[in-house]
Amino acid sequence: GLIASAFISRTEIKRRIYKLFPEGIKAIEKGSESSEKIAILTGNGASAVLEIKMLGIDTLITGELKQNHFNLAEESELNLYACGHYATETFGVCALAEEVAQKFSLAWEFIPTDCPL
Repeated sequence: GLIASAFISRTEIKRRIYKLFPEGIKAIEKGSESSEKIAILTGNGASAVLEIKMLGIDTLITGELKQNHFNLAEESELNLYACGHYATETFGVCALAEEVAQKFSLAWEFIPTDCPL
C-alpha cells in the first residue's frame, strides 16, 4: 500500500475512483469533505482501518471492507472507499508481469475474469 498527502474533495476522489473502477464502488463518507491524507491498500484493507486513524489518515481506498467498518468510519470520521478485492489487485499483478517480462524478454498477457468481488 501507500500513503499520499493530497488536498482533494470527496467528490473528486469518488469521480476518479469511478473512472478506475466503473463496475462500482462502496463509499462510506463519514469524514471531512476535503481529504488531506489518503491511504491506498489493494485487496483486503480491512485490517488497517483502526491503524490509519492513528497515522492521521482521513481517507482509505481499498478492495474490501467488513460490516463493522461502517461504525468505525462513523466513530473515527473516516472516508472509506471499497473498490473490489479482485479489481484493486489487478494493478499490482500487471505491474509485476510487465517488470518480469522486460527483465527476461518475455511476452505476457493478463486474462481478466468476471469477478464481482
